Amino acid sequence: MPARTLVLTGADGSAEAKFIDSTPEAWQLVALSSNARMRGFLCSGRLCGFHAIKYSVPCLLGRLFSCTAEAEVIEKYWTVLQKEGSAPKIEKALGKIKVQLVSPHVEKVLHRCAENKMLGLRFFIWAGQQPGYRHHHSIYRIACEGLGVTQKPTMLSQVLEDLRREGCVVSVNTFKVIFNLCKEANLVEQARELLDHMKDFNCRPDTTIFNTLIHLLAEARCMNMAEAMLKRMSECGLSPDVITYSALIKGFCNVGQVEDAQRLVDEMPEHGCTPNVVIYTNLLYGASNAGSPEKALELLDKMLEKRCAPNVVTYTTLIQSFSEAGRINEALEILDRMIKCGCAPNRITYIILIKGLCSQGKINDAYELMDKMIRGGHLSKDPVHNSFVISLLRTNNIGEAEKVLRSMLERGIKPNDLAYNTFIKGMCSVGRYSDALSWHHDMDRMGCALEVDACSILLHGLCNGGYVNEAAKVLLSMVDKGIMVDTSTFDVVIGYLNKAGKYEEALNLSSLLKCQGPAL
Repeated sequence: MPARTLVLTGADGSAEAKFIDSTPEAWQLVALSSNARMRGFLCSGRLCGFHAIKYSVPCLLGRLFSCTAEAEVIEKYWTVLQKEGSAPKIEKALGKIKVQLVSPHVEKVLHRCAENKMLGLRFFIWAGQQPGYRHHHSIYRIACEGLGVTQKPTMLSQVLEDLRREGCVVSVNTFKVIFNLCKEANLVEQARELLDHMKDFNCRPDTTIFNTLIHLLAEARCMNMAEAMLKRMSECGLSPDVITYSALIKGFCNVGQVEDAQRLVDEMPEHGCTPNVVIYTNLLYGASNAGSPEKALELLDKMLEKRCAPNVVTYTTLIQSFSEAGRINEALEILDRMIKCGCAPNRITYIILIKGLCSQGKINDAYELMDKMIRGGHLSKDPVHNSFVISLLRTNNIGEAEKVLRSMLERGIKPNDLAYNTFIKGMCSVGRYSDALSWHHDMDRMGCALEVDACSILLHGLCNGGYVNEAAKVLLSMVDKGIMVDTSTFDVVIGYLNKAGKYEEALNLSSLLKCQGPAL
């Protein structure tokens, strides 16, 4: 592989340096002139493949040395893991590396542990207990997927036994990391077993551990077991906090047990907890889902009485409740009330209202609301118009959707892929195949992408409508763009070509199908 040349520019002029192949994971930067004397390793992918790029010297040096330092830290951890991996107390050896851990270090080390997942798990648990560092949610996800925790949950109990056998310290913080892995991987049974297993290590669960387990049980809709944890907390001398109640209340609302959720809200003051906006919003959501918008509205009034200010999620949930109940006028009244209280609606708020207006045939009111929110600066025109088109299509207002699309094109607003594909399907659903084809050509010129399902619907429609030549052209165009059209659609077009006596075109498509390979 040829060397890459890099041109550095600074106050003292230009200096040339080259990237010389070193390892699959790094480029070695070697200075070629006196005013560019620097050496190091640049992490893969940063400047690979560039030739004669202009960078300021301070900017390049900052990037270079930052990448070099990160690579060196990762290499240190990896060296220790390789050397001490089969020895007891590898955590002690890792602790001798005196650097501040950050998420990229952990992520890259985990990737290197793909062939030794237990070693990676040991490193991950150790890293999660280091001062000044806390695993990000994304790192837990990487660990669960990359280390196989989701597929083999027994790893968690095995690693604890390994630590005990080697005489390593297992603390409450150790269990916290493992409980969070259970939470990420939705391992309900393993988490419950871990709670019982803590006493074997002379560890007592704290409120954070109980909250993690309660959250996991509530997400799994195991509400009886989740609430039973309150008793376990009491037996451990612990009291529930707002996070505990929030998880339980949300869980009960999700399973439709709003009365139980309300009971817990009423109990909160007994434990020194005050319901906050999140808890009231979850309760309001539960009432709405139970088909009781009036109860949800009462909860809003109660929030205000308690001096708990509703937020945009609270109001939007209530607006959705009335809108889906067909009570769009009351939903609009709540919008006015929301704005008067100084709470700004967001895009979702308006989309719900536009959809509600469209579903009741109040298209003019939907237009007025859309114009109002654009003029008021609440939202930009592009997402609003796209959402309006989709709302019209989903309520079978195909003609109105077409008008909005034409207006968008006249104003230079590009439809997004969802609006475009939904529109093509809508046109085909009412038999307007020729118009759908015309719109497809217009949208294609604007760079809109026709998705596989919409393409199949369009091609079937064109064939059924007698536009088999046009269908064949669209199909060829899709294949040229690398879109994998399903075999059944190919067969339909080929069949119609044969019926029309266009055997050569049919044969060409058959050959193309063989080249494309298996259908999606």
